[in-house]
Amino acid sequence: LEVDRSRRANIKSNHSATHLLHAALREELGNHVAQRGSYVGPDRLRFDFSHSKQIKQTELNKINNRVNYFVKQDSKVTTRLMSPDKAIKKGAMALFGEKYGDEVRVISMGHDNAKTFSLELCGGTHVDTTSKIGEFSIINESSISSGVRRIEALRGDELKLFLKNKNTALQEKTQNNQKKLIEIVNLIKELNGDTKKFEKFENEKQINVAQNLLNKLRAKNILSDVNKNIINSTIKDNITITNQILFGLPAKEIRNLIDQNTKNNKNSIILVASLENKKTSIGVGVSEDLLDKYDAVHIVKKISSLLGSEGGGGRKDFAQSGGGETTLKNIKNIFDKVIKEI
Repeated sequence: LEVDRSRRANIKSNHSATHLLHAALREELGNHVAQRGSYVGPDRLRFDFSHSKQIKQTELNKINNRVNYFVKQDSKVTTRLMSPDKAIKKGAMALFGEKYGDEVRVISMGHDNAKTFSLELCGGTHVDTTSKIGEFSIINESSISSGVRRIEALRGDELKLFLKNKNTALQEKTQNNQKKLIEIVNLIKELNGDTKKFEKFENEKQINVAQNLLNKLRAKNILSDVNKNIINSTIKDNITITNQILFGLPAKEIRNLIDQNTKNNKNSIILVASLENKKTSIGVGVSEDLLDKYDAVHIVKKISSLLGSEGGGGRKDFAQSGGGETTLKNIKNIFDKVIKEI
C-alpha cells in the first residue's frame, strides 16, 4: 500500500486553510460563528457554520484577505498535547457536542499582535508552515439551512485552474457581447439612429440601452409606414374601439402604444396585435372612465382563445398575451368578432 503524497499534501493544505477560515469568520462576523460541518478534499474545501444572514461581499473580501495574510506570513503550524480543559482555557475552539478524551491535540497557526490567530482542538493532519497552503480564495457563499451558511473555497493549483477557466469564460462572454452590440449598432445605423455612445463596448448594460433605442426606432419606423401599421376604428355605444395590427413591432413597445391611446382618449378601448418572427403579441387597453364596465384581461383572454392559445393577464386597464404565428386575415377576423361582443 503506497500513500499518494500529492493527494495527502493537498488535503493537509485544505485542512489548515479551514482553520484559518474559521478564525477569520469569527474575527469578521463575531464569536457566535461555530463550525457546523466541513469537507476537506484534495481538490477543494467546504465549511459550514452558524450565522443568521447572508455575508456581504465586502465582508467576504476581508475574510479572504485575512486568510491570505496568514498564508503569506509563513508561520509555523504547531501541535501540542494537553487536557481538554486546559486547551479551552487557552482559548482553543472545540466542536460543540464532541466528546474528547483525557488528552487532545491543539493546533495553532498565525500570529497577530503577539496573539495566536487560530487555536483549535483537532486530530487531523496539517501543513508545517502556513505558506504551504498556497493562495486561497472563497468561490461561493450560500445558505444550507436556517441559521447555517456554507463557504466553498479553493487554493493552490485548483484555484489557478479555476481562475484561468473563469477568465476564459469571461473573455468569451465579452467577445459575444461585443459582437452582439455591433449587430445592434448596425441595425440602429440602418434606421438613422445616433450610435456615438455605442462606439466602444463598456458593459452589458450598454447592450440593453442599445436594444431599447433600436426598439424605439423600429417602432417609429413601423408606425409611420401604412403598410406595416394598419389602424381601424369604430364607434359603438359612444365608445371608440380601435384595432391596430402592426408588422414587426417589438412586443415591449405595445405597452407604450396602448398607454398613449388610453391616456389621451376617453371612452376608448384599443386592441393591438404585432406579428413578428412567427409570433403574435396581443395587447388590450381600456381608458380609465370605462373600467367599471370593461376589463382588459377578459378581452385579451378572449382574443387568445380565438388564436388557439391560453393565458394572458394584466390589469383592468392593460393586459397582454402571446401566441404562435397567424395571418393578417385571421387576426382581422378575430378582432372583428371580439369588437362585436364588446
